[in-house]
Amino acid sequence: HEHGPYKSSDYGNKNTWAAIQNGIDDLSGRAIAIKPKYVDGAELFYGVWHFDSVYKSINSGSTWILSNQGIPYTKVYSIALDPIESDTVYLTSYNRGIVKSVDAGLSWQLAGLHDDKVYGLAVNPVSSSSLVAGTSGDGLYRSTDASISWLPSNSGIDNAMVTSIILPPGDVDKIYTSLYGAGVY
Repeated sequence: HEHGPYKSSDYGNKNTWAAIQNGIDDLSGRAIAIKPKYVDGAELFYGVWHFDSVYKSINSGSTWILSNQGIPYTKVYSIALDPIESDTVYLTSYNRGIVKSVDAGLSWQLAGLHDDKVYGLAVNPVSSSSLVAGTSGDGLYRSTDASISWLPSNSGIDNAMVTSIILPPGDVDKIYTSLYGAGVY
């Protein structure tokens, strides 16, 4: 949480982790997402907690640039990448709800649930306009229009504090969520 991102070049097998912080001033990271890029390395997003909101790397983490145009001081909790629209990135936050970029992090706009502390977001890999977001007190919300509007989706849930959301590969009709003190649904 206070040491910045690290990288292993051998899948973590020999504990060969090295800090990759060149260009990062705020080491309070909570989230990292990797978008594969097959030419010069991977594109990464690193969400932070204190001041700078989000950083971006286009060279597998060798260097980072601040990518918080319009959203400074956003407390990023998680990052979700759209698997179909490759330049669309979502940030979940504690103080701005959901934030979205459609230009690979050059600019950002608020994308709903502004009054909620949002822990996680999952993008449907087949229909990326379908999203599920988890909040820290109001449960799950669902969007079918790429975050333009959100509706509660809590039928059968016993606890409103969502800690994570996963859509399993190969079965886009299922959603798994963990709830604080209530287990997995």
